Parts: sequence; structure tokens; C-alpha cells
Amino acid sequence: ERVDYKPDDVVIDNPPFSLFSRIIDFYLDRGVKFWLWGPSLTLFTGAAVRATCVVCGETLTYANGAGVATSFCSNLYPPDVAVVVDGQLNRLMAEGDKRARKATVFTTPVYDYPAGVISAARLHKIASAGLNLTIMRSEALGDIDSLQSQRPAGKAIFGKGMLIAREAAAREAAAREAAARERHYWPLSEQEIAVIDSLTTPAEIYQIPKYVPDPLNAMVANPPFAAPTIKPEHPSLFDELTEEPK
Repeated sequence: ERVDYKPDDVVIDNPPFSLFSRIIDFYLDRGVKFWLWGPSLTLFTGAAVRATCVVCGETLTYANGAGVATSFCSNLYPPDVAVVVDGQLNRLMAEGDKRARKATVFTTPVYDYPAGVISAARLHKIASAGLNLTIMRSEALGDIDSLQSQRPAGKAIFGKGMLIAREAAAREAAAREAAARERHYWPLSEQEIAVIDSLTTPAEIYQIPKYVPDPLNAMVANPPFAAPTIKPEHPSLFDELTEEPK
């Protein structure tokens, strides 16, 4: 808004999508030529329809690593052109994005916190492993935006967090450790066991003894990777929905 635009100037920009319509209105009202990146899925909303919507729809990878379906809006076309579907531009975008992704490694910082700090994201793995954990209100102080060590760096706990008592922290750590060891065991069906039994190994490769305990039955009886069971202070409210029918 503070730029002194000349008659022959053309603005080529990837504006904040939240200000997309406002920026288009500004340029159109002042006769400034432009070619703007825009969100493809909502391209036909707001002021974009006052100019020409150039539909490509290719997903471009932006500097933060996010992939966004992208099209364009411009007033460089004749005023009576409302929509242009440009397949060639789509192909060029795809090729350019592929080259850029090969040349760029996107990394997302991973934060770790000491015992005594929890966030909803930190507890997801416990629930995903089918384990339960209860933290009493007297054990927790909520609405923590960030740790003091994070503040000089301008960092924060995503989604906020809680500080919890030492005893609660020990239970949470034990639950996370159990969740990390959790594996889901998929047993063989009778049909699959029959197929395995029908397969043979040449005697010259492997001499089968006269009696071998059935490893398939042993696996069913004692599945590997069985996670330790942690008895929760309070059972899940959804236990009754997951119990085997009696």
C-alpha cells in the first residue's frame, strides 16, 4: 500500500491467502497490473472473480514444507475473460516443484520435554497403544504456554501444556515406555496355517526332525511383543464398549 506504482509495473507475488481478496481489490481499484498466487480450492471466492481466475490446481511445496493446491489470479488478461484453465502452466508448476523438493530438505523441529511436563500431543501415544493413565487435578497445573527455558528463543509448547507432580510424572513416563514397546499381534487364520503346513522344505536344505513343536500354535498361545499391562487408577470410560461379550 505504500508503494508508488508506475503505469507499466506488474506485481508478481504470493500474498498471504488470508488477505487475498483485500489485496486484489486494492490493485483493481488503482489499476495496478498483477499476477498473484492463490488458494486453488477457494479461488472463486471474494474479489478474485473481479479479475481472471487462472486455474491450475497443482500442489506446490512452500518454504515451510506445506503442500498447497495453487492457482492464480490476474488482470493481465482481457477484461471479458473470467476463467482460464491452463494445463501447460500446471505441468510447468509440477516440474518446478519436483525439482525444488529434490534440492530442499524440509525439517520440522522435534521438541522433547523433561518428566513433569505433559501436553495432549505427548499423551496421544499412550492412548493409541490402548493404555490408560489418570492424573488428578491436585497433581496438575494447566494452561502453561511455554517453559522458562523456551522463552528467550521465542518457542512454546504446542497446544499448551501442564506441569504435573513427581508421582504423576513417574506414572506418565512408565505409560509412555510401555506404549513405545507396544506391538499389535496379528494371528494366522486356520486357512493360512493349512497353507503353511502344505509347504515343504527340501530335505537336503533343512533336515526336519521327527518331532517339532508347532511354532504356529506356540505363537498364538504366546504372541511376541506383548506389551506390559499397566493397571490404571481409573478404568477408561469406554471399557464397556470394548469388552468381549460374555
